[in-house]
Amino acid sequence: MHGVVTHAGDAPNAVPERATGRWYVRAETLAELAALEPRVTRAFEAGALATGCELRIEPESKPYAEFRADETALGHYRANALALGREFAPPGRAARMNRASTDMGNVSQVVPAIHPYIGIGSLPATNHQREFAAHCVGGAAERALLDRAVALAWTGVDRALDRAPIPDRAKDPDDPTPDPRRTARRPPRTGRNTTCSARSTSRRTPTTARTPSGRSTTSPSPGRPSPPART
Repeated sequence: MHGVVTHAGDAPNAVPERATGRWYVRAETLAELAALEPRVTRAFEAGALATGCELRIEPESKPYAEFRADETALGHYRANALALGREFAPPGRAARMNRASTDMGNVSQVVPAIHPYIGIGSLPATNHQREFAAHCVGGAAERALLDRAVALAWTGVDRALDRAPIPDRAKDPDDPTPDPRRTARRPPRTGRNTTCSARSTSRRTPTTARTPSGRSTTSPSPGRPSPPART
């Protein structure tokens, strides 16, 4: 659980008449979130009761579900990304993005889905940091945007046709053997690609009250060159 007080008065020498905040509550599954959320609500209610305040909690969105990755599509995506010269980061700092909350988790509960991330060479800067924004403009970001779009498009075709991933390409991206399913391939280039699925669930709520309150969920440039042809 984490949050921020968005308003807590207007003068340092006066008790504020009204305070507001936004709070996120995360859990591994919707079932765990459903059990945790009432406990958080009761904690805010206890604070309001103890201080003689009124409390109002306003859910900001419906809860985000845990992500259910389609393993077959992930295999296709990995093979396609490697064929484009992308690299996959080892488990570690870059892979921690799979803990993010997203409404894509809700989508994945009803249709096959994946949620891969693609690197833009920004480390040690990561998203939600000012330094990361500077890396989102320029050649590396534009290449990542195009590679991501092409890899996902190829993956959609492979999944629709139920074609098996290319094992040789997945194991050895430097293998010079031509890829029979690509009529154009790019030379290897810098950039890391982490395939992972968001698992945490959450609910977002801006809380308005006479004391800070809340509930939960985080929310989670464009290049235009022509994509490689595909047969």
